[in-house]
Amino acid sequence: MRDMNQTLEHDACVTEASDDIHPLAVPSTSDLTLARGTPLPVSRALFDNVGVQAQLVVGEVRMNVGQLMRMCEGDVLESDRLVHQPVDVIVNGHLVARGELVAAGNNFGVRITQIQAGDTA
Repeated sequence: MRDMNQTLEHDACVTEASDDIHPLAVPSTSDLTLARGTPLPVSRALFDNVGVQAQLVVGEVRMNVGQLMRMCEGDVLESDRLVHQPVDVIVNGHLVARGELVAAGNNFGVRITQIQAGDTA
């Protein structure tokens, strides 16, 4: 807890420096190499159980607030895409694939028809 006698300057706490606080030395990733100078291998299996959320984008609709406020049940919002145009598969804001919209049992699905090339940067 803070001592009630500590002063505040410009809404920030003023504290005295401690001799026990030192900068943390973190090696850069370029320093993480094997004995023979090769980079540490990273197994793709490390990422197999990392969860991501994908969005299946069938199109967009542009409207103003007035149109949005007048929207009723039964209204049809017309997408900017044609029926047979591909659906985008977006992961973390990035287009990763395209495909065709299908019925997968009682759910919508996307049959992948194109995988986007990864960034080389």
